[in-house]
Amino acid sequence: DLLLNTLPGYLSGAIPPYAQPDFGITYAPQISKEEGRIEWSQSAWEIERKVRAFTPWPGTFTTWEGQQLKIHSGIPDDNAPTQVFSLFREDRSERYMNTPPGTVMERDGRAEIVTNDGVFCPTAVQLAGKKAVSIHDFINGHPNFIGATLE
Repeated sequence: DLLLNTLPGYLSGAIPPYAQPDFGITYAPQISKEEGRIEWSQSAWEIERKVRAFTPWPGTFTTWEGQQLKIHSGIPDDNAPTQVFSLFREDRSERYMNTPPGTVMERDGRAEIVTNDGVFCPTAVQLAGKKAVSIHDFINGHPNFIGATLE
């Protein structure tokens, strides 16, 4: 509504343009590619937000068998709302209590990567030098991915 109400006045010259003031301008530091590295000791929600924020550039990645594995998309624990997710924390803690963060597990036919408070489920990945594929296709081609620990 604001645009519809303001644009005619601007286009007719009734509202004059003016430059943004220099006072108060802040600059964000440049993001490096290394900042895209996923730390599996973070929460599943932090990882999901990082994947969304860093896609497409610089992208997010982890290391699997000495190779860079880009994570293009994923969801934390079935994409459940935060308040619902917290109800499962105890269950997740028991299931993965002795499992280090970054360990890839399989449940109900999908990949789950253990985080510090639950699991992150990647949906699209890309191995260095290869094209991006769905996690299902990736596991079909790399069955040893299940059970691996990502760095």
